[in-house]
Amino acid sequence: KHRNLCKSLQNDLYLFWFCRNPEEFPIRLDLREDEGSDDNRSSSLGRSAPSDDASVVSDYQEDGVGDYDEDIPPVAAYELTNILKQGYLEKKRKDHSFFGPEWQKRWCILNNSIFYYFGSEKDKQQKGSFYINDYTVQMVTNLRKDSKRKSCFELSAPGKRPFQFTASSPQEAREWVDQINFVLRDLSSNFIPVDDEEEEEEDEDTYDDIEGWSTKPRLGRPRPPGEEE
Repeated sequence: KHRNLCKSLQNDLYLFWFCRNPEEFPIRLDLREDEGSDDNRSSSLGRSAPSDDASVVSDYQEDGVGDYDEDIPPVAAYELTNILKQGYLEKKRKDHSFFGPEWQKRWCILNNSIFYYFGSEKDKQQKGSFYINDYTVQMVTNLRKDSKRKSCFELSAPGKRPFQFTASSPQEAREWVDQINFVLRDLSSNFIPVDDEEEEEEDEDTYDDIEGWSTKPRLGRPRPPGEEE
């Protein structure tokens, strides 16, 4: 029966299996048709016709698919309102293969305790997102061997997927690390610590009541929304 299938249907089956299991195809497959079958497939997928098989695999293996927290709803980049840090970063793909780049340019946003990444600042839905609560972040220099190796940082957590990024400069990478660490410290505490002088002033602010005396609770100053470190 398979021999009786038309060439177009066979190509569709090969393309589907190729996109799902690219590791089983060590050589490049050329499934382009002169009859315009790619145009029909691309219209049904809601994207322009691919110029080669690499773009097809890239679309099917897009980063973030199935990796972001399901309870984070889709949102446009321009709809986020409590942005602590944003900018373009290069994100390392989870499953890098011969057919696609290892690093992809992404518009990244730290909004409250959620890290979003988009294709661009105009995207109407994130390509991926995750809560940073359980993560730690640090600068790393072993992700690349080129001139950008000192501009990389990584978020990692036990039992979770790590995320690696490259900034435009070591200073920019450090700013991302510092901002993420600030949020993580804030999440682990109910207040931001104050300095010693403020604590001494608050210690003097006591009062007596009928039943005895008490000290007013010391609370750190809340950080204004959107203020970057």
